[in-house]
Amino acid sequence: MINGFEYLHNRNVDDALIDKFGIAYLSDNQLFGVNNSPIFEKLCSFLYQKKKEGLDLSMYNDCILIPILDLYNNICSFAARYLNPKGKSKFIGVKGFKKSLLLFG
Repeated sequence: MINGFEYLHNRNVDDALIDKFGIAYLSDNQLFGVNNSPIFEKLCSFLYQKKKEGLDLSMYNDCILIPILDLYNNICSFAARYLNPKGKSKFIGVKGFKKSLLLFG
């Protein structure tokens, strides 16, 4: 099985870009990312808070997580891309997040 970082490398996304954007990979309820990346650290905190609020992170297993930031570099949400969709949508977001309000003004 291909992991998230192999998938990204095969798509010509290098470690510098993974670090810059804080991209992570969730597998078996374990989060992987570039250590010491400020955005990855923020994503970890964000996911921990959302889990405390009741978000079931297991639905994002085998997903690449892409943080969505506001103008102040705070994480507002994330987008997830399944590596093996198997009849599901390739991309999913977090329920309740209105991307049109943040991304499109």
